Amino acid sequence: MIVVFVLLALIILMVLITVHEFGHYLAGKALGFKINEFSIGFGKAIFSKTKKNGEKFSIRIIPLGGYCAFDGEDEKETSPDSFNAQKPWKRLIVQIAGGLFNILFGILLCAILLWSIGYDIKKVATVEENPYGSYLEAGDVIRSVNGERVSILNGNFLNELLAKYSDGDTVELGITRNGQDMKISQQVYEKTNEDGSKTTVLGITITNYRHGFFEGLGRSFEVSLGMAQQVLISFGQLITGKLSIRNLSGPIGTIGQVASLAQQSIFYVLILLPLLSINLGVFNLLPIPALDGGRVVFTLIEIIFRKPVPRQIEAKIHFVGIILLLALVIFVDLFNIIV
Repeated sequence: MIVVFVLLALIILMVLITVHEFGHYLAGKALGFKINEFSIGFGKAIFSKTKKNGEKFSIRIIPLGGYCAFDGEDEKETSPDSFNAQKPWKRLIVQIAGGLFNILFGILLCAILLWSIGYDIKKVATVEENPYGSYLEAGDVIRSVNGERVSILNGNFLNELLAKYSDGDTVELGITRNGQDMKISQQVYEKTNEDGSKTTVLGITITNYRHGFFEGLGRSFEVSLGMAQQVLISFGQLITGKLSIRNLSGPIGTIGQVASLAQQSIFYVLILLPLLSINLGVFNLLPIPALDGGRVVFTLIEIIFRKPVPRQIEAKIHFVGIILLLALVIFVDLFNIIV
């Protein structure tokens, strides 16, 4: 059975990579770039078709990547149709398009998540016994706690907001009841868990609030922004040493995590999908050699100084970058397997 979930994880990963490369492809086509090949996967081709204009579409045997090969992209010499012969602003759009498509795809996935099962906003399912009494009702949607909005954008999940308070404290809850927004005062209390720890609660059971179409679409941008923000924060913590390498995953580790979550519940996969897509988009736009963001830096230098960095130097920098990135992901996967 685990094989089925691993295959599902591989398919998810390849869909996200295909979306990324399709962003490059679509932008290149729109701006008149010559494209040699659009490939899903690496290694030997198991399917290949060449269009009349010379573009090749391939599916390759190793399902851990893909590429959109533009004519003359990494070559020193340029022909009139080559990638580097195009105007810098056009190249900039093509370079950004892959990551942007992943982010937009993540926003769409977020909207689907919010429409179908909800996510971070909670609705009261049932009201339990509260030693201080309860003013909440089943069906209430909890929007804020003492003015702090329940939102993934700031990491403000309901349980984390309540954890700031102690037994008997009064909090002002912003709620929606029967379509009407209102504020109520409610005392919280400490509940003893089975392991002996204490949790500050409202005396309710909760369920996810499913958003309406337009509300979910609008909020998907906020949720996606929160996810992108967390990617950048994590990257900064990794550089400063606040985040351990144990928290990273290479392709193999990511596939394993997705497969493991799929075994537990499809709910976890629906949450992970937009996160993975936005993670891929934001990470690729970081100014690191070999990534799209690294190529953007060189294009911006060319725009600012009206002269490109010598192509052979840029190519060497990207080559070193890809070697280091490959070494990093291999090390991360091996480290997490061994340790």
